Amino acid sequence: MSRAEAVVFDNDGLLLDTEEAWTRAERTLFTRREREFTVEDKRTLIGSSRSMAAVKLEALLERAGEGEALMDELLELVMEEALQGVAPRPGALELIARLSDAGVPMAVASNSEPQFVERVLSGARLLAGGPFATVVTVADVEHGKPAPDIYLEACRRLDVELRQSMRGQIKSERRRARGLTDRRRRRGGGWHVRDRRALLRRQRHSWREPARREPRRPRRRARSRPRLMREL
Repeated sequence: MSRAEAVVFDNDGLLLDTEEAWTRAERTLFTRREREFTVEDKRTLIGSSRSMAAVKLEALLERAGEGEALMDELLELVMEEALQGVAPRPGALELIARLSDAGVPMAVASNSEPQFVERVLSGARLLAGGPFATVVTVADVEHGKPAPDIYLEACRRLDVELRQSMRGQIKSERRRARGLTDRRRRRGGGWHVRDRRALLRRQRHSWREPARREPRRPRRRARSRPRLMREL
């Protein structure tokens, strides 16, 4: 097996168990507005960039035009939760140690705000003098996840050349991620309720397996009948 040229870690839920802190903060945000925070709501918000989460929160809480204010409040709540400390995921520190001993450069690419990433990495003693050559957050790129920009920036900083086999997948993910942005521009920069509902519906059902279609039976071709010859 060939040696890895570099390794880029996601932070939330992969490197550190930050999802518990986010869940507690999100539950508090919903409770303040007398709304129940459900598992479906969590599935909708998980992994979203700030701009996408703001749109989703507007729809979930029915607070049109308050997305940025809701995100500011949520960030304050999760920063308070992070003060309690965030534990590394099982096996994460052992993997980092093995990669470090092998001389493999590492980076963190997170869709979270830089102040949150700095706090949780510092709490886990992975920032100052830590094993990572660079840390990239959503504030460092134009488009957050699911666009691949964060990972591309991390690879650029690590001076790692992407393989050709990855470029096609990256282009596909970038087109898919920017589809909503293009539609938003066509409609004059505003999100319609129909857009929000469609987005939430796709998010909530994306985890389900697609319905299996029964194979179609081949149609039997009708036998051609011999033409009758006219008698002369």
